[in-house]
Amino acid sequence: MAVRAHVLYPHHPLDGGRLTRWIPDSRANRQDDQQTPAVSLSSIRIVLLGETGVEKSACGKTILGQKEFGSEKRQTVVTTECSEAHTTVSGRSVSVVDTPGFFDTQMRPGKLMTEIARSVYLSSPGPHAFLIVFRVDRFTEQEQQIPQMIEMMFGQEVLKYSIILFTHGDLLDEPLEELIEENSRLRHLVQQCGNRYQVFNNRDENNREQVNDLLQKIDTMIEQNGGGHYSNQMFEDAQRFRQAEEQRQREKSWCPLHITVSGRKISVVDTPGLFDTEMSPEELMTEIARSVYLSSPGPHAFLIVFRVDRFTEQEQQIPQMIEMMFGQEVLKYSIILFTHGDLLDEPLEELIEENSRLRHLVQQCGNRYQVFNNRDENNREQVNDLLQKIDTMIEQNGGGHYSNQMFEDAQRFRQAEEQRQREQEERSENTDFTQFFTKYGHNLRMSAFAVGRSS
Repeated sequence: MAVRAHVLYPHHPLDGGRLTRWIPDSRANRQDDQQTPAVSLSSIRIVLLGETGVEKSACGKTILGQKEFGSEKRQTVVTTECSEAHTTVSGRSVSVVDTPGFFDTQMRPGKLMTEIARSVYLSSPGPHAFLIVFRVDRFTEQEQQIPQMIEMMFGQEVLKYSIILFTHGDLLDEPLEELIEENSRLRHLVQQCGNRYQVFNNRDENNREQVNDLLQKIDTMIEQNGGGHYSNQMFEDAQRFRQAEEQRQREKSWCPLHITVSGRKISVVDTPGLFDTEMSPEELMTEIARSVYLSSPGPHAFLIVFRVDRFTEQEQQIPQMIEMMFGQEVLKYSIILFTHGDLLDEPLEELIEENSRLRHLVQQCGNRYQVFNNRDENNREQVNDLLQKIDTMIEQNGGGHYSNQMFEDAQRFRQAEEQRQREQEERSENTDFTQFFTKYGHNLRMSAFAVGRSS
């Protein structure tokens, strides 16, 4: 029997969606070969980028020689929106834009990216330098992604206008050059930015030499870039390219995949993530709903995918969202599929038993679940276990599958329910007004009469 599976999960990674990296000419940009620039601009515009907690804001204060960043005194140490400050440094006008940190868990990813992108317009007509800030004593796997994230947001040219700025220079036990040479990940990081880097000790507020060194490196970079700066037009071109690339990836990712597994035809339809911030809610729901028709005459199984090491409050809503889209019957055809099985420190059964939220999740799907370790590509046992559970579920459902008709019935029910709620809200508003007018109408008429007489 052919099996059609439908995959749903919270966040959809655009695999293969990275943009081609610009490869700098290391001879032209080698730090050791930098000379004092022939011309210094009368003004410099800088944007600070980096993860939360790496002292981006402190770098802004150090560059500007100020106790506070701009006129705003923040109530929190975490930057949640872009802010600009400027002053005169060594006789030159210097503008610095601070940005929210990458991976800021307090902000939705879409809002975070939009806010960071706004930095370009705050430094209009465009920044001369992006300073990508890292702690000198810590460089995580997550932080290694930051240059690619910046390229994805700002385009292939952005690293030509970028310098790595290391903080916590007071923690260095050896020259920074040696540390970079010994650490292949750090070496690769600075190579991506043409071997341009500077180290700051933000606790040494009187050390203006570190600031002058940075400004000289920015001048050299500007000269290498023909005297220009990153422009608003470059950013808008990058946005158009990114949107086109993401659409291409979506169309590629969400096509049905047909394969033969253990002698059986398997059809898998991938879908966008349920909290995909790159799409409007209406576009997202329409695209996910389209997957039912791509698995026509209907899927035998919905695989609802979660990471085994993370289950957020937002993700708890997913079964209800799926029910709202596909109807009350959908969870009869659903199995929870946990990923990152290699991170498990204890049997999954024990983890579910100990965690009431996880327990409730699997109970909603008839206690059907499976765990995958996608890094163990040769482990076919986990796939066979999943297919066996799908077979058992199909048998429990009388040999049937979720059908196009069920989906269309669910859509009609949802639309009728939304219409009923709108009408109820309108009636409630009318009732409130009627009650208000009944109680105060006499006074309102008297007031109107008094106003009319006085005029």
